[in-house]
Amino acid sequence: MALERWFEWRVPKTGFYWAGKEDFKLVDVLPRRPGESLDARPPWLIGLPIRRKTGFRTYNPLSEDPLLFRWFASLEMTKEPVLEFANAYGSLTGGYLVLEEKSGAGRELFLGESLYFWKREIQELRDMLELWDNLNNKEALAEHIFWKEDTVQYMPGDRALRGQYERYLAFRKLANQKVRLLAEGKATPDKVATLEAKAREVQDQLLAELAESRRFYIGTRLIAYPGFHDRFFSTWYQKKDLVGPARLFIARTINEKLRGVVNVELGVVREDGRFGTALVPQTLLAALWLQFFFQVTGRSELRQCPICGRWFDTSKSPKRVFCTARGSGCRQKASRIRRKAYTLMAKGKTLEETAQALGMDAVRLKLLLETGRRYRLDHG
Repeated sequence: MALERWFEWRVPKTGFYWAGKEDFKLVDVLPRRPGESLDARPPWLIGLPIRRKTGFRTYNPLSEDPLLFRWFASLEMTKEPVLEFANAYGSLTGGYLVLEEKSGAGRELFLGESLYFWKREIQELRDMLELWDNLNNKEALAEHIFWKEDTVQYMPGDRALRGQYERYLAFRKLANQKVRLLAEGKATPDKVATLEAKAREVQDQLLAELAESRRFYIGTRLIAYPGFHDRFFSTWYQKKDLVGPARLFIARTINEKLRGVVNVELGVVREDGRFGTALVPQTLLAALWLQFFFQVTGRSELRQCPICGRWFDTSKSPKRVFCTARGSGCRQKASRIRRKAYTLMAKGKTLEETAQALGMDAVRLKLLLETGRRYRLDHG
């Protein structure tokens, strides 16, 4: 049974803006799931006041832009690209921070999100997409999935970045040991201060390399070990397999991201009363991970619109050629292009000459002509 795409998300028509402690004070943090820890550091992404019920536009990212999750994962982790994305598609959660204006007659309450929250979410989806895209590239997988003794682990980033991270951990560990020895009278304050200064220097170098490599954080993640995931672990261990653990890590991460934020819903989808089933995300962030879920499970069949270039899902309509994005008018534009093409070709122009005159490539024009009613009539 095909899954329906039921979801609507709203975006303030006036857009969002960045604000900090000089204009707002943090009142509360609203976790989306029990025990969840959320970043509350400024700058904060803020839209309309909580009391405002109008001034929004709505859309369905699941059906209108099935590759939105890839655009999100490719974002630069700075204020301008994040703001551009938010103004086009909305905040990730609808706001989990309650913020109060420091000035103004009414001292309005707002919902906001931290830039650091956005950075982490971009990074986590980007890492999983990199693994997914490289499942058939063992050399690329070996950069991130590795066996250490009887465990299999994941480490993002390139070798140079990981080397810098290991160096930082070594200095930090040594500095911590010296602090303990100082407390026991077995080390001098000068030696401890020197080690701590070196650890800070290496940390600063690590942070600079993280920024240069478009990363927000780095750290090792344990994937499997004896006694955990026994079903396949022994086979993976004997072969020192990388693909199986990578798939397990992707599946586990998607499950964690969707747990508690996606509902299973049943509804009537036809006049004859036929039922339809949908996985309905509660937030845009959940919708982005659900799009990734659809790709991983083969529930999305993506096709590029020959008119606007937008990708759309054809899993429910395999014969559809053009996107149906709100306001695109791609089907009507294709019809106008066909009429112009037939007029030019009737005057003796070749397909290639006609395509050049219309400012498009011949392959795309041929596709447009083949999907038109006149072509189907002429070719039986």
